[in-house]
Amino acid sequence: MTTEHTTDRFIIGQGEAFRIAENLGVNLAGRRIAVVTDREVSALHMDAFLQPLTNAGARCFPIIVEAVGSAKSLDTVKTAISQLADNGFSQGDLLIGLGGGGVLDVAAFCARIYRGGLTYIRVPTTLYAMVALRGGECACLNFAGSKDVLSIPGSQEMSIVDPYFLETLSKRQYANGIAEIVRMAFLTDPSLLEQLESGEGTREGLMRHAIAAADMAQAGNAALLGFGRQAGDVIEEHFRFIKYTYGEVCALGMMAVSPTPRLATVLERFGLPIRLEGVGAETLSRKMVKAFYQAGGNADGLEKECTQVVIASEPGFPTLLSVPREEADAWFAAAVAHIAG
Repeated sequence: MTTEHTTDRFIIGQGEAFRIAENLGVNLAGRRIAVVTDREVSALHMDAFLQPLTNAGARCFPIIVEAVGSAKSLDTVKTAISQLADNGFSQGDLLIGLGGGGVLDVAAFCARIYRGGLTYIRVPTTLYAMVALRGGECACLNFAGSKDVLSIPGSQEMSIVDPYFLETLSKRQYANGIAEIVRMAFLTDPSLLEQLESGEGTREGLMRHAIAAADMAQAGNAALLGFGRQAGDVIEEHFRFIKYTYGEVCALGMMAVSPTPRLATVLERFGLPIRLEGVGAETLSRKMVKAFYQAGGNADGLEKECTQVVIASEPGFPTLLSVPREEADAWFAAAVAHIAG
């Protein structure tokens, strides 16, 4: 497979994660490199990943963090930064985030705030993180049970997407990424959905196709990017980031606002949920209304009179639906009824 080098130091190619020294074009002899990852990725890939770096003369320090959504927090960042300090890291050293989206967010925070900033490289190892990488202008952390309350502008030297990692994903991890690909299909590219439905092509081909669709989505109307995420975030917070993965709550969020048979069929095909368990419809409906109308409020800090929900009944044609506050209880009760019970 030919390596593809895109703009902004964004590199896609088989084996590129193991050629960081060459891609950076700098001498790594004697340089400290921290690799922030999780236990599963470390067990699968750390030895092979570190070998070319140590061969180049770098001094490598793995930093293992939790990968679950609830661990995407300041406490996890604090733990990682303590290890950076204990090992004498300073400006001029390098930090690599190797893992899924949560690990990359934690790594980005560490790289940005530690001693004025370290050179940072992102290496996603999950399908979801690979597709979502193009929209990762900010790193986000959860706080006090709320999703992505804390954010910081991303500042990476390089992002490397290596299809090698796709072959070691579990069924659930792969499905997590499929949810994001379905979301891109409904936002920008119906042919992605057709590819999923037909089962044709390779994982690498699907990933590349989805990254191109994500580029299109980022270049379009930013308000539409909330499709599936708006309702999904409420579900994820309700379950304290434990019961469902981000892809699973995104699937549920899409089904809540745009419950079409075609969407349900493709989600179920890949083992993604289309119905909720463990929460009553009334409870979730109240939380939806609160999240959509009270979060942020207006300039006076009061509840908004109207909110916009991104819906997409047909792939490639997302729209903004304005829901007045007086219609909110009924509208969100109907949306939750699509997935609860």
